[in-house]
Amino acid sequence: MRLGLLGGIVGVLFVLWLIPTLVSGFFSLVWFLVKLPFRLLHLIVVDGLFGLLGLAWKLCSGFFALFGVVGTVVMWLLIAAASVWGGISLLNVCAGTSPSRKNGDASSAPRVPEEKVEAGAPRFASRRWALGIFGLGGDASQNDIKRRYRELVAAEHADRPASGAAPDGTGERRLAQIDQAYEILTH
Repeated sequence: MRLGLLGGIVGVLFVLWLIPTLVSGFFSLVWFLVKLPFRLLHLIVVDGLFGLLGLAWKLCSGFFALFGVVGTVVMWLLIAAASVWGGISLLNVCAGTSPSRKNGDASSAPRVPEEKVEAGAPRFASRRWALGIFGLGGDASQNDIKRRYRELVAAEHADRPASGAAPDGTGERRLAQIDQAYEILTH
């Protein structure tokens, strides 16, 4: 019982010591990060070019000590490549584009799901394509589109096969095209 009480007291004292230590460490880190840009600015303005060269020399000598000459050259090449890649990525984000993972070109258009591509629709289906599927002109109203959609679905539906319908799934593909065209025309 006494040992548990003693352990509790030691634990409370440890927590009472730990909390201010962590808080002061946190504030010291924040203060260092706040002062860092001003220190660098001071280094650039006051010391000028020699200050930057001194900083570069300290960095290089530290790399030399850790990695040797070849390791230092490789490290600086990696730093330069990462800086260029990061700058390009930042520019792409600011411009609202992102590099495509497949072919490397910049494109901000959303990707079309694969099932819609397999349905026979062009990759970026347009209103003109959808009107062509429905056999309607550009002046078709929403009522004309709905009526034609119902007619096409009724004609192509698997429960009511047309005479001589092919069992190879072309009816399902045609229904998928009709559905996609309807979605384009009504949205």
